[in-house]
Amino acid sequence: MTPSPNNTLQQQMSVRELSKITNNSSNIDQNYGQSMTFSLQTELTNNSISEEEEKQRRPWFIWIMSIIQVCVFIVELIYSSLLTTRPIETNISLNPLFGPNPYVLINIGASFSPCMHAIDGITNNVSATNFPCPNSPTLTNTGCTLSELCGFNGVSNTPNQWYRFIISIFLHVGIVHILFNLITQLLIAGEIEKKIGVIRIAFIYFASGIFGFILGGNFAPDGLCRVGCSGSLFAIIALSLLDLLYNWKKTENPKIQLTIHIVNIIINFVLGLLPGVDNFSHIGGFVIGLLLGLAILGSPGNLRRHIKPRLSRSTTKEWNNSPWYKKLFCHRQKQWWAWWL
Repeated sequence: MTPSPNNTLQQQMSVRELSKITNNSSNIDQNYGQSMTFSLQTELTNNSISEEEEKQRRPWFIWIMSIIQVCVFIVELIYSSLLTTRPIETNISLNPLFGPNPYVLINIGASFSPCMHAIDGITNNVSATNFPCPNSPTLTNTGCTLSELCGFNGVSNTPNQWYRFIISIFLHVGIVHILFNLITQLLIAGEIEKKIGVIRIAFIYFASGIFGFILGGNFAPDGLCRVGCSGSLFAIIALSLLDLLYNWKKTENPKIQLTIHIVNIIINFVLGLLPGVDNFSHIGGFVIGLLLGLAILGSPGNLRRHIKPRLSRSTTKEWNNSPWYKKLFCHRQKQWWAWWL
């Protein structure tokens, strides 16, 4: 049976249409593949840029704090030379860390409990001249009132120089003390600031430093002064340890880094046994660092991801448009919730 001309024409048209559809689909697949390749390349490029930006970040807060602390220490030495005619105390029993005597530190703003709150038997009579003077060369030389020792316009029967909690962070006992703190601050705290940003590092730095002095004021002997940013640095060490433990397998030579942290902690605790340095401040700062690292920063693994949770593309837009309280609780890892439970 011979096919009709109409059927032949329809078959030819069907073949042509099928060929067009096939060509179009192949072009679509090719274009889609190219677009996906371009998208992937763009994503990789963006990631490489972000990593490069992270390397180029500068720890401005840590640098500024270090410069301020060095300048304040120079002021300490000048102030000590004006009061005692010598910038560095030569009596080792007063200061073995090569710095001003503790009474100069108290007068310039060190954390000293009798200047900060009422203590029965000590602050009952602030006009009594049984306190050492800032220029006292020995431990037994008394003749000043509590107001003269504390400075800052003196104190009343209920001392309330609360600002010493903040001032003490910028003060240091001596050259040895500030050198050890600067090494830890520039090497460890600087790297942490690059990962979590200026605002978070500043909040953790001051919160842990203040809480450390509060803890020391409650448990350390009332007659000792306390200075230094060691409480803040112990919080930074706590953050660094969290980051190290949660990324143990991804870290290069983790055992060496852990050993460095342990040695650093031991050295600081040994320094905490000397006058002017307080181990209670170290403990308080470390505890606050752990709590803030778990509560505010999310899971410690987020330290290397700039605190932002890893989201799929479908939820990125929703995340960016979400209010702050939703960002605080959504997409948290299980370790974060386990800590609260």
